[in-house]
Amino acid sequence: MGNIQNYQFYMPKLTLIGVNALEKLGGELEKLRVKKALVVTDVFMAKSEIISSVEKSLKTGGVSMSVYDGVEPNPKLSQVKAGTCRFMEDGCDMLVSLGGGSPHDCAKAIKFAVIRNEKFRIKEIPLAAVNTTAGTASEITNCAVITDDETHHKVPILDAGIIPDIAVDDPMLMLKMPKGLTAATGMDALTHALEAYVATGKNEITQAAAIRAVELVDKYLYEAYCNGGDIEARNGMVYAEYLAGMAFSNAGLGLVHAMAHQLGGLYNLPHGVCNALLLPYVMAFNFKAVCGGYGEIAKSLHLCPMAQTDERAAKTLIRYVVELGRRLNIPKSLAEIKVDAADCGRLAKMAGEDPFLANNPVQPTVEEIEKVFSDAWHGRLEILSAGTPLRNRS
Repeated sequence: MGNIQNYQFYMPKLTLIGVNALEKLGGELEKLRVKKALVVTDVFMAKSEIISSVEKSLKTGGVSMSVYDGVEPNPKLSQVKAGTCRFMEDGCDMLVSLGGGSPHDCAKAIKFAVIRNEKFRIKEIPLAAVNTTAGTASEITNCAVITDDETHHKVPILDAGIIPDIAVDDPMLMLKMPKGLTAATGMDALTHALEAYVATGKNEITQAAAIRAVELVDKYLYEAYCNGGDIEARNGMVYAEYLAGMAFSNAGLGLVHAMAHQLGGLYNLPHGVCNALLLPYVMAFNFKAVCGGYGEIAKSLHLCPMAQTDERAAKTLIRYVVELGRRLNIPKSLAEIKVDAADCGRLAKMAGEDPFLANNPVQPTVEEIEKVFSDAWHGRLEILSAGTPLRNRS
């Protein structure tokens, strides 16, 4: 039988996905017999038209709402504590996260904090995650990442109990996403898919989800970036980020995220931008171990002939990632986003302790991670120095 293994696979209990999916949320909440939701979001979203749509949907299910809008990018422990207090003080019996990865992570951490605190005597809190970006997939995953206010370290929470009960992915909530956010979150989805495809926890389900996610990113991300009102492109990216989330939530991630977490914690940089910038440098580091997997993706995207060697095909995929980033105006180096070169060693040590590193196909030393940070700081990608032109796919 060979080395046949078994796996666990985590998903939300229910997903509402597609055009006007938000309208169905109230009816589903009515079945849960909840009465009052704490909506966890940020100041911008709390003032937007979208929150009115959420309130309208909740009312159809007989659910009132209170709002905690203190979430910031790279949510902090202090914000989780404030949201937890608000949940208890307002007498809420469920959570609704509204926004992208930061509100979702904060809401999941609030749920974790309340349930784990014995003095509250609460064993279960329904959580509905209403997603407004196409990238993080936090609305369907079993993890949340919270920044310690004092140390600036990012602390991951990995627990099946924080997977949202209901995920809402409605492209109509994403039509006004700015171009920069569309690019960063879209590249985040691509990073999730590429890391999951070669992660040590991969299986047949995650492989299928990851490669389809990459194909959808290739088809729809640039169009969504250029024309934010294109509903087909936005809908395509909804499915891309969802499939990528399915993949990484069950296969694991790797060095890109282990490094990006430290940049976000220390410099408060956008997570998607950090992932997008670091991705080709980490792909180069992992290259020898996973060029077969990278080659499969390159051929799936028709970047090279099917008969191309794995090594050449894999290099073509790395060049594709670099060129896509440039088309989307992703920064080319850590120097460009004002990271101090002197911090590379400190960042590397922190990344070496990140639990997301466990599923990377190669286990790097701290010195090797520091070199990847240094290469990214200088914009130095030696693996492509000889030139690996993309195949004309027209």
